[in-house]
Amino acid sequence: SATTIIIFSIYAYISIQAQRDVLIAELHRQADQLSQTIKMSAHDDMMANNRGHLQKTLTTIGQEDCIKQVRILNKEGAITYSNNENEIGNMVNKKAESCYKCHAEDEPIQKLSINERARFFKLHPDSARVMGIINSIENEKSCWEADCHAHSKDQTVLGVLDISVSLEEVDDLTAASSNRVILFALL
Repeated sequence: SATTIIIFSIYAYISIQAQRDVLIAELHRQADQLSQTIKMSAHDDMMANNRGHLQKTLTTIGQEDCIKQVRILNKEGAITYSNNENEIGNMVNKKAESCYKCHAEDEPIQKLSINERARFFKLHPDSARVMGIINSIENEKSCWEADCHAHSKDQTVLGVLDISVSLEEVDDLTAASSNRVILFALL
């Protein structure tokens, strides 16, 4: 009996962890795709320096229930666009988790894996968890050659798109699945 209980407990733990890992990997992939889509949809507005339309686009995207934050930060860490217009102009802390991985050195790192660009946190102590993911906005030839932009050819990263999505539904599904596995193991 003791051996059976130990085996089923180990099975339950491994099964729950495996399900959670698969779900997190899928969340990373989906959030990265969403971030890429938003960045591509904002590209023309950034190239045309159409600030009003870019702000309106982010505000509209931020009205989706699952999206808690969507914002663009410049290379200095100032929030230049956001679905929450009250935070525009605020500086983010470069020592914060979302910035530290790139800014641990004096020069920002150019490429990070999805796992390194994602973070999990709560916006408020009593709120559901959210997953934030950053996506760098690289300089490109059409940008440094544009008349209205002041970016040098040598500048590689102009800023980042930072998006945070709610994990409330995912956490509920994970808890229900864990409960089923534990119940099965007990039975």
